[in-house]
Amino acid sequence: GPAAQAPQLAAAAATAAAAAADAARAASQPAAAAAKPMVLLLDVDLDAPVLLLPLDSSSDDRLEVDLGTLQLSNCIKWEMRTAQDSQKLLVDELQITLQKVSGCVVEGGARGHNVIRDMAGGVQVAVRRSLLAEPLPLPPVTTAVTVPKLRASLLDSEYALILAVLADNFGEAADLPPEIAWLHQQLLADSMAAAPSAASSAAVVKAAAAAPAGVSSEGGGSSSTSGAAAAGGQGVESDAAVKRQVVSDFSCTASSLLGLLCDSTTVKTTVSIGQAQLMLYSRQPQGLPPSPLGSAEFSNLWVAVQLTQAGNMLLSLSLPSVCARDLRPGVPKEASLVLSTAEIGATANLGTGLAGTGASPLPEACPRQQPTSSTPSSASASPSGLLPSLLTLEYRAVNSIGPQPAAAMQVRLQRPTLVLDAGFIMRLLHFVAPSAGLQGPMPRPYDTRELHLGPQPHLASDHLWLSPE
Repeated sequence: GPAAQAPQLAAAAATAAAAAADAARAASQPAAAAAKPMVLLLDVDLDAPVLLLPLDSSSDDRLEVDLGTLQLSNCIKWEMRTAQDSQKLLVDELQITLQKVSGCVVEGGARGHNVIRDMAGGVQVAVRRSLLAEPLPLPPVTTAVTVPKLRASLLDSEYALILAVLADNFGEAADLPPEIAWLHQQLLADSMAAAPSAASSAAVVKAAAAAPAGVSSEGGGSSSTSGAAAAGGQGVESDAAVKRQVVSDFSCTASSLLGLLCDSTTVKTTVSIGQAQLMLYSRQPQGLPPSPLGSAEFSNLWVAVQLTQAGNMLLSLSLPSVCARDLRPGVPKEASLVLSTAEIGATANLGTGLAGTGASPLPEACPRQQPTSSTPSSASASPSGLLPSLLTLEYRAVNSIGPQPAAAMQVRLQRPTLVLDAGFIMRLLHFVAPSAGLQGPMPRPYDTRELHLGPQPHLASDHLWLSPE
């Protein structure tokens, strides 16, 4: 009777009150932690930390990266977000500088030359994060990586070993001691045993949630409920379809897209490289010095990546100026240009730089993006006076639209100057991905299955294919 159920109801009410108190206490703890953020001031100087990446655990072949000197410091200050915004921020600004960075390849016990020939200005990393915001929300964490200048040279054998280290070192299976291996297997068995119970619990919860929709208290209740659910499902699908169309519409800016998705940026990272040059060489047999193959140079590379609260990603890339040259011995310097931007042929001084052997690079192989008064104007320049960017790329990966993610990419290539040389392209392909059909500049011998008939007559029993030879 009701009197017998009273103690049970009182116990249930007490349990619910205790659970509510625990939830309120748990909710107040993050707020208290956010009200008093941990403030840590750093001032660190490290001298010559060296990173070693072996090919595998039993190999002496490895990559050595010497970080030179590392300086790390931060400052913490209060500031207003904008002049019009009243939000007050406690900001932590971290500065990291790497100087005298070098790297080499150790193969067969012999240490190669320094791959990084010049890195004036080093690598500069700036991290900015907000510890406290009044009022909330916190602005995104921003990271800016800047490399003012970079010059590197690479042999084909060094490139092959670098790829092998990246593939084998990170993909090597762990050789665990017996005690650790037993613990690892026990943890795997426990996780596999817990998986079916979790799946069955989820199925029970799903069935319980779906049960009221199929129960009819009066005549037409079930059909009306199912019809409303179907209409709601169609509305969600149409909304998802509209959002997918906006993802692939790059006339819609990133901020507008995030506003439509009710999403916000949590982490933003930018990478900018002022000037970079890579020289490629081919190793020669019998101890001969390496032979130059080509060079690639670019300037003002800019990459930005945004990660959002809902797990989406937006990427932007801009590469305004590129120059690639054929430095094989015997190639005239006036014919060495194979890839460039629109006006590099008119502005680059071919007489002051790359010779056929590639001994000395051009001082300024890529033109400046802002023409000066001494630079003759050209009709190919934009109305603003800036040269067109060679490559722009936009990529969007949105995972918050239904069960299937949406992805879109836009690539724009503007006014490239390209000179095709089959011999140089084959040598370059052999450098990047050596194949079974190439051995240096000459093809490997192979079976052509040709039949030389000779002067004597032959009787054909099938189709006869004639060769010009």
